[in-house]
Amino acid sequence: MALALVEVALLKRLPRLAHAFDYHVSGSASRPALGSLVQCDFRGRRSLGIVVNYPERAPAVKEPKELGEVLVDQLVTPRQLQLSWRMALHYGVAWGQVLQLMVPVVPTRSFKVTALSDNLLNSNKVVSQSGQAPMALAINESKAWAQTLLQLVRKVRAREEQVLVLAPDLSQVQVLEHILGPEFQIHKFWAQLSVSQRQHVWSEVRSGKAGIVVGTRSALFLPYAKLGGIVVSEAHSEGYKQ
Repeated sequence: MALALVEVALLKRLPRLAHAFDYHVSGSASRPALGSLVQCDFRGRRSLGIVVNYPERAPAVKEPKELGEVLVDQLVTPRQLQLSWRMALHYGVAWGQVLQLMVPVVPTRSFKVTALSDNLLNSNKVVSQSGQAPMALAINESKAWAQTLLQLVRKVRAREEQVLVLAPDLSQVQVLEHILGPEFQIHKFWAQLSVSQRQHVWSEVRSGKAGIVVGTRSALFLPYAKLGGIVVSEAHSEGYKQ
């Protein structure tokens, strides 16, 4: 009887060609959905990984290990899987290392993950609800830049889509909050937030409840449900390249 295999990208730093490893699913269990967070044994230690593929081939090793517990179903969206794979190839790093960027926290059993919407589950391309690619705008501080920002945000929110406003550093996040805060409810995101704060923003973005996200580079990897616009504030800043 052929084994039911899954490929798992481990959430750890590994050699760049170590993208995914074969595990077999026990006979009584069905294969977890792509993007699911799973527990598995790697070199004698418990490790976390993301299910990234269903290989229709013989196992890469003679006796693949059995897959452990499925911790969170569909934690990573199809779009995030595609983006992370392209980034891994482009930068020459292991797939799981990039996927770590998509998982800002390791969910505990008390952390409830909302089910994927049809928009997140079935979309193979990043498109807005209007059927077009999200608008992108790079702006630098000038006399009219605040008004330009507000006009774009109003336009996207009028379509009930999400807006990501990127900042090179925390001080610029605060400037953007001062501009947008009086008119809109915003969600701020950067790597140094507490675990509970990151969990909250991550969940709100995934469910579509977070209409406007203002954050540093790490905000790019949140699971947007219906992204309609991206604004890069202070696009010339070296903070984006460090």
